[in-house]
Amino acid sequence: MSNTTTLSDAEQIQQLKNQWMLSQIDVDFPTRESQLGSACYLDVMEQNSAIMAFEGPTDPALTPKGKLNWLKVDFHKLTVLFSQFYASHSAVAEASRDYLQEFLAQIILDDNSGHSLWVGLSDSAVSGCCIVSEKNQHLLISDLLLNTEYDLAQEVPSIITGYTAMGHGVTWPVMVCPISHIE
Repeated sequence: MSNTTTLSDAEQIQQLKNQWMLSQIDVDFPTRESQLGSACYLDVMEQNSAIMAFEGPTDPALTPKGKLNWLKVDFHKLTVLFSQFYASHSAVAEASRDYLQEFLAQIILDDNSGHSLWVGLSDSAVSGCCIVSEKNQHLLISDLLLNTEYDLAQEVPSIITGYTAMGHGVTWPVMVCPISHIE
C-alpha cells in the first residue's frame, strides 16, 4: 500500500463510489423515479468530476475548525435530509430534482460498503453534504455541497476529523471532489 494518495487512487475510489450509488437501484422492481434519479445523479457526476488534493495539516492544532457540525448519516431521517439538500442544491433541472431526491433517499446505509453519507448542520439546518469513500485508508470526499457562507478549506478538515474520530485512518493527501458552493 502506498503511503500517499494519488489522483489515480481517487479516480478509482470515485468509480467504486459511483458503482455503489448505482447499485442502490439494482433491485427486482426499481421505481421509475429512482431510475430517472440515477440518470440525474450521473449527469451531476459528469459535470463535476474534478478532483483536488487536500494536504494534511503540518500542525493539527493550527487547523481551522469548520463552522458546520458534520454528522455521519446513520439513520433514515438523516438520509432524507441528505437527499433533500443534495437534490435541491444540485445543478439539475427543476423538474428533475424530485427524481434525484427519490434516488438518493433510497440509499441503503452499510458500514461495510466503504462509502458513507455526511451532512453538515448549522444549528438544526442542513448547510452542507458530502459522501466520504475510503479504500485502504485512501480517502475521497466527493459530492461536496456547501452553502456559500462556508469555506471549503475549513469544512474539509472538519469532515476528516469526524471521520477519523470514528476510528478510521487516513493517508494524505485526502482527495476532494466538490460539486459547488450554493446560495
